[in-house]
Amino acid sequence: MQKIKSIFIVSTVLILTAVICSVFYFDKVIAFSVNHFTPYKIAYTKWKNPFGEESSIDDFRLELPDEGLFIDAKKAEIRANWKLLFFANTLKLDCKFQDATISFKGGEKGSVKTADEEFLNALTGKDQIYDRVNFFIFKNKEELDIKNFLATSGGVVVIGDCVYKNKKEDISLNVKISVSSDIYNSLPEDLRDKILSADEDNRYSTVIDYKGNITLLRALYSLM
Repeated sequence: MQKIKSIFIVSTVLILTAVICSVFYFDKVIAFSVNHFTPYKIAYTKWKNPFGEESSIDDFRLELPDEGLFIDAKKAEIRANWKLLFFANTLKLDCKFQDATISFKGGEKGSVKTADEEFLNALTGKDQIYDRVNFFIFKNKEELDIKNFLATSGGVVVIGDCVYKNKKEDISLNVKISVSSDIYNSLPEDLRDKILSADEDNRYSTVIDYKGNITLLRALYSLM
């Protein structure tokens, strides 16, 4: 009887210790779970209110390796459904980033092959810092849905929505990209004339409104 009582006490202590650790290190539990049990990756230096639906994170990095998308931000405010992520492998985030950079496939400037990549390089990378990047993202095995995307910097404004169906490789894309005259003049003349049109306030913009196969979309831009 005494042995059973001792086992019960030890078990209770271990459970209470685990609960207390999970309370004080819940952000690390979330990060470990995301990085090891989902297709996504996150990193940070400080996470405030990880228990709540709304949390604030310093030096935040979000990676979607399958899409080759990487976002780094000095400050991030996130509304998240963690249960949906862990139990249904579904990412659902409402994000507001400050002082952020965006990159694709970890690419840096200098790896240009096509016109669309050259234009993309002008909008992304460590040199292009956005004072804010706001968007809602929903992703599961079937689709990637980005709504109300807004990114602003001194030279670039990007607004739009995107829905991508994985199995069919179909994409619905409605995006407007506006750049300053400095960025416009930094692009090769033949490239900027094909992609950008004069806009108000001495800016230049392009609108991508496309529904169809993503491979065809890439092919159309590669011909520019």
